[in-house]
This record gives sequence, structure tokens and C-alpha cells, in this order.
Amino acid sequence: MDDRIEDLIRGTWRSIMRTKSRQIVQYELTLYALREGAQWLADQQYEAYLRLYKENLVSCRSDRPTLSGAAYTSLARFILAGIDGLILQELAKPNRARSNQAIEALVFGAKQYARDLSRKSEAVS
Repeated sequence: MDDRIEDLIRGTWRSIMRTKSRQIVQYELTLYALREGAQWLADQQYEAYLRLYKENLVSCRSDRPTLSGAAYTSLARFILAGIDGLILQELAKPNRARSNQAIEALVFGAKQYARDLSRKSEAVS
């Protein structure tokens, strides 16, 4: 799971850094949809991101799932929130060194969160 989390976050960040102008457009579209009463569109966009992250995390399962479906969703949501915040920071005040340091912290935090979710899943079983 740790490798998958790391690959997901780092790969996502590399892609984001190559498409900064697209990231701005995505935020503009989200805000426009919210302003114009089309919250469903903004929700649909974020659900697509969440689904992508969750599917990526779930695909690393071995024969025995390490997390429940709800736990995978929670972990995907955690990563999405972290990435989203880092995108905004990088767009507002670009600083690759700071962003790379923040990515390291997100990787660490996501791994810790996954371990915590796994322990909770085992305790319930």
C-alpha cells in the first residue's frame, strides 16, 4: 500500500506541474459552476477525482483487502484534499522547493492515515 500511495501522489503531482494552465481552468470552471447554480457539475468533477484516486488505491490490493471500501474512500479523499490545497498554493505563489517538501509531507501523512485506517478495519473484523 505504501508504494501505491507514494506512486499515486508523486505521479499526480508530476502531471499537475506539467499542466498548470489546465489546473487554473479546472478551478475557474468549478467556481463558475458554483456561482451559476450548477453545483452538480462541481460535485461531478470532484467525484471523478475521488473515484480515480480510490480506484488507483484499490488496484494495489493483494488477495486480502487491506482496507474496507469506506476506508479506501476516506484515504482517497484525504489525498485529494492535500493535492487540491497544494495546487492552489503552487498556483498562488509558485515555489517548487516548498511544494516538493509539502508533497513529501502528504506522502508521509497518507501512509500514516492508511495504517490507521487498516488498524481500525482489523479491530472491527
